[in-house]
Amino acid sequence: MRSIPVFVMLALFSLGFGFQPMGMSRPIELHPESSSPSTSQSTSTPDLPAPQERRKDEQSEVINLRGELVNLDVVVVDRENRVYPDLEKTNFTVYENGVKQQLSLFNKEESPISLGLVIDTSKSMSKKLNKVIASAKSLIAQSHPGDEYFLIDFTTESELTVDFTHESKEVADALDDLVASGGTALLDAVYLAVGHAHQQGKFRRKAIVVITDGDERDSYYSRDKVLQSLKETDVQVFAIGFPENLDNYGYSVFKGTGETHRGKYEKRARRLLDDLAQVSGGRAFFPESLDQLAGIASTIAHELRTQYILGYYPTNTLRDGTWREVRVEVRSDKHQEKLIARTRPGYYASKEGVSSVGDPSRRSPKSLSKPNPH
Repeated sequence: MRSIPVFVMLALFSLGFGFQPMGMSRPIELHPESSSPSTSQSTSTPDLPAPQERRKDEQSEVINLRGELVNLDVVVVDRENRVYPDLEKTNFTVYENGVKQQLSLFNKEESPISLGLVIDTSKSMSKKLNKVIASAKSLIAQSHPGDEYFLIDFTTESELTVDFTHESKEVADALDDLVASGGTALLDAVYLAVGHAHQQGKFRRKAIVVITDGDERDSYYSRDKVLQSLKETDVQVFAIGFPENLDNYGYSVFKGTGETHRGKYEKRARRLLDDLAQVSGGRAFFPESLDQLAGIASTIAHELRTQYILGYYPTNTLRDGTWREVRVEVRSDKHQEKLIARTRPGYYASKEGVSSVGDPSRRSPKSLSKPNPH
């Protein structure tokens, strides 16, 4: 499939619109025929509603407040990262800012996903690219038949090589055409891929899989900007990193000691990929050899298939736009191992008088590029 020129994307980005806060279902609209107060108000002075009608309006507002259901996608693992898919609602406890919440939704059925593949095709990935392509194909092959996919490859710029499609063969054919060259703008690719998945993905569950050496050099968007965008969306990031050769002396084993040494660039790359995964409720992998890629692809596919969906109406009903820290505990008498619930660490509450929060400059792209600061 032909890639769309990158500069076209910026024109779309400049138009801008907001998006729904991460993990929150849209409020229940009791009056779909009404618009916002500023547009629905009559030019003449309206009659005051009767007391009974005012009480109904007040009740409607309460229902709208409770209509914002917070959804969490949760993977449960043990210390060896083995997944546990057989738990029930009673095994979970959710806390928001330290306050226990009552679960209103529990689902462990497999559901389709909007999935993006984000492939680093910079020159430093040239020797790895063939096995990266094979692992990406393996991941697609293990996905649910109803899933939809898109493909972005990136160097100093990002190309939306395949837009959302249910045709896995279309993605596989595009993967075969990838060629390594140029530098690396990793943060730009993640930022734009997350925005595309969030805006254009038709399924509630959304994820991207980033395969890169983590050598961030040429991005317009900052690390903090990208992490903030992940807090404001519902897109999980799974990262596969190959940072071991980023320092001049590489990833070396000292003779006779069996010890390894990591340089500052490798440490920085690992920290970045870990942070991208952690803040989104995903996971980062650092294979020691290319031969581990197939197994990692299978692990990611399995985790995407075996997530629990937990939902609750927050006891804090304030629409103040604040960050709400979320913690999920899991206990099971059936399993002796210590179980760990992995999910995103929190969300932003909606804000009074604002229909959505987040960066209004993010659009659902058709091609991707850095903004022109001038």
